[in-house]
Amino acid sequence: MEKVVWKVEGMTCTNCALTINQYLQKKGSADVKVNFIGGEVSFTLPADSSKLAIAEGIEGLGYHVVDEPLMQQLPKKKKLFSNHLQRFSFCLPFTLVLLLHMLPWHFHFLMNPWIQLAICVPVYWVGMSYFGTSAIKSLRSGIPNMNVLIALGATAAFVYSLIGTIGDLGMDYLFYALAVAVALFVGVTLFKHFVEKPLVTMLTHENFADAPTSATGGDYKFIMFGVDWCPHCVKAKPEFQALGPKQ
Repeated sequence: MEKVVWKVEGMTCTNCALTINQYLQKKGSADVKVNFIGGEVSFTLPADSSKLAIAEGIEGLGYHVVDEPLMQQLPKKKKLFSNHLQRFSFCLPFTLVLLLHMLPWHFHFLMNPWIQLAICVPVYWVGMSYFGTSAIKSLRSGIPNMNVLIALGATAAFVYSLIGTIGDLGMDYLFYALAVAVALFVGVTLFKHFVEKPLVTMLTHENFADAPTSATGGDYKFIMFGVDWCPHCVKAKPEFQALGPKQ
């Protein structure tokens, strides 16, 4: 059986890692290891499956396998936005305009609830196309991720505001800015997560030998968690000390 090591984008929490772990185990994979911090996934490919089928399944969960030759074999799906930078760039102008009504000087046309609704809809749609889709997929897998909370928060604010708009219930019912902010600000967090190189890398059998060369700018420290009475920890200690400074 073949050993597979992938870089997977889109994991932001332990539940994301657990979702992929559970999926791989259901497919019959062995030696499954998922590290959401570094986006690393390793497993032993089952004999009755293929890397393409496994990658397609992970993509279906809302994550992305960074393996260009392999991913080119999957059917092309036309998407309006292919990454978080594009989503962020689209949502930012709408959000800034909508937030203007919160400034000390009021732009009266922005106090119109129907105008606020019109500005909010494009951002809410883009946000839910990612967060909502990811939330539904995680619920189907039986392991809800953080996007469930994001989708619920944004949807609650949007629906509450929509009811206030249709019922002409006044400004106290308008929270379109909150719905937009939830989608946009969390999008910024995710964008930073993907463009910034992880500061922490979990060492495994697969990446241990290359750890010094993969460290950012050559400035790195190895942190070993262990106890003196554990024979495995005692055996590994000299290897860590030989690699570099330890904190």
